[in-house]
Amino acid sequence: MTAIRTRWAALGSALAVTFGGGGLAMVDATSPTDAVAFVPTEPCRIVDTRSDPSANVGPRSTPLEAGDTHTVIARGDTGECIGLPETATAVSLNVTAVNATQPTFLTVWANTGRNRPGASSLNPAPGQPPTPNAVTTELSDAGEFNVFNFAGSVDVIIDVNGYYMDHAHDDRYLTEAEVDALIAAAEVGGPAGPQGAPGQDGVDGSALFDRTIVLNGGASSAENGEALLAAIDQVAANQPTVNDPWTVWLEPGRFEIERNVDVPDHVTIVGSGMEATTIEKTNPEFAAMPMLGFGVGALRNLEILGSDQSDLVQSEDSLRVESVRFIADDSTGLDLDNGPHVVVGSEFQVLSPFQARGIQSSGDVTVMTSTFVALSGTSVELIGMDGGEMIIESSSFSGDAVGIYSCCFSNSGELTLRHSTIDVSKEAIQAELSPMAVEIEGSTLTGVGVFVVELDNGGTVVMTSSTLRGGGIGGSVAPATLCRGTSTIGGFLTTTCP
Repeated sequence: MTAIRTRWAALGSALAVTFGGGGLAMVDATSPTDAVAFVPTEPCRIVDTRSDPSANVGPRSTPLEAGDTHTVIARGDTGECIGLPETATAVSLNVTAVNATQPTFLTVWANTGRNRPGASSLNPAPGQPPTPNAVTTELSDAGEFNVFNFAGSVDVIIDVNGYYMDHAHDDRYLTEAEVDALIAAAEVGGPAGPQGAPGQDGVDGSALFDRTIVLNGGASSAENGEALLAAIDQVAANQPTVNDPWTVWLEPGRFEIERNVDVPDHVTIVGSGMEATTIEKTNPEFAAMPMLGFGVGALRNLEILGSDQSDLVQSEDSLRVESVRFIADDSTGLDLDNGPHVVVGSEFQVLSPFQARGIQSSGDVTVMTSTFVALSGTSVELIGMDGGEMIIESSSFSGDAVGIYSCCFSNSGELTLRHSTIDVSKEAIQAELSPMAVEIEGSTLTGVGVFVVELDNGGTVVMTSSTLRGGGIGGSVAPATLCRGTSTIGGFLTTTCP
């Protein structure tokens, strides 16, 4: 059970006044009765319809069938959430669909007696990895909301990460009548003082647009690639800074580059979607160099692939990756040093039977709502760790592979796995010749190897509300193992869990 822990922020504005040498002026105002406050909370699980006792949360343990509507009571103590107040008028959710039997859509809406809206909240399909989406919904007077499934059957997982409530402004804000009275008093005050000197001119808006270079993807892939390389050179010549960042925007198309690209700091490369924009490199002359080399930067909304390349993308400082598909063939999708780095909503497809990895890291990385798949015939590590701290949340791993692997360093860092699934043919988590601190929370790990979690040369495993299948916990030098919560462990153990 997770208690609601909050920090609040007011949304909306109130009447405010300022005084100057010439009297009183009004600043933008709205009625205090229109204002609401968003209260972010520590994420907690309110619904998990999966029948597995180690996963199920809430009163329902069966999937939603075709045309089925499930009503959720959000306020109070529900599932693993404690203390959502009676004053909550809406909730901010992360909704995840799993185990869909047919293409379908889910709709989440307030249980206020109105007809179900026609909009969909997320669109799962059979064989997909867990499909998450952020959803905000009002609550009924009874504090409820509905979840509707259109076709087939599907399990639904819902986490709460905040709520909205009416916000009553305190006496630091003035009513309209009080503002009118102050204005009237100012009008009968003394004469206005002399006018001050003019201020500096504002920034020319056209100069701001110049910091975005838009590339049309309608030419051939080679011509598009040359345009991309030229755009990066142009950006580099302008020396971007943290206060003067640049963006290279790629419209739908294929951009084939013939050399590696060193992207300057404070530059974002953004495409028009995973299915629409692709960057590819096939030239073997630069195979030992990363296709895209970043320091501080961002990469969004596109697909990156390359055959026989060392790394597709590398960063030695701080990189944010969002909604990017990496197809790694004899290469590593992301090679990350130092950090912190953030990977959100991305896909990693590993093709090569030997040298490919989704992510290789020796720094601090946070991975959220991402998928890692080793396709048929491969035997690789989906994530390789060489140190640092890695946090993985709401993500999935599958295929003929080791899920997460750390090797050969005296201090291999820390791994935290939350609300995720690893279903692979090798060890789910393996650390060879390295001590490692592993924390597993609300996750399911399945492996066919001797150990689902194997730590050589010592280490720790802390489990909370999780399940291990197909093996146990152990290593050539037995780790100190702690088990707690409702965790279940299949197979055998080389240590004893109290």
